[in-house]
Amino acid sequence: YFVASTVGGQSPIHPSSLPHGTTIYSTVVCTNGAGLSTWVHSDGLTLLSRPPNSTNVTLLTSSTTYTAYDVMQGFVPGNGSILSWTGFVEPAGTPLLYEVSWEENGEVSSAWISVGFAAQVMRSELNLTEGVASLIQVRAVNLAGQASEPALVLLTMLPNPPLLQSSKISILFK
Repeated sequence: YFVASTVGGQSPIHPSSLPHGTTIYSTVVCTNGAGLSTWVHSDGLTLLSRPPNSTNVTLLTSSTTYTAYDVMQGFVPGNGSILSWTGFVEPAGTPLLYEVSWEENGEVSSAWISVGFAAQVMRSELNLTEGVASLIQVRAVNLAGQASEPALVLLTMLPNPPLLQSSKISILFK
């Protein structure tokens, strides 16, 4: 067996000398005793030497339920609440996984849990206590397992509004 590695005529290659996001492709050539050759090319390997950037992250809250009243900043309606985010950047362009953690009353309620590739999480997945301020942290993790600095938001989950049991409304004018 003969193994050779070159980049632009330079050999050998050491990954730490290449910049973040560099994609390395390889070609394997096999030659038999009769001088016949065949080869195969790799799909490429992207080098990730630093975590994703979180300096421009925006955390947004929304609700899948309708309410006729505006909710105060930092307060989120109970059921159907969604926390979503944008702005995590991986300069190499590789996909990012996301993790969420939260604290209630200054105590860690959850270690980092993965929410996959989706840039959102439902309130029901977090098991937050109604009426208690929760510090929610979100971070991005690249395919090399390197985590960004977390983005933080302080939210208080509001209890669910009372249900209207009757559709009849009586108004008495005096």
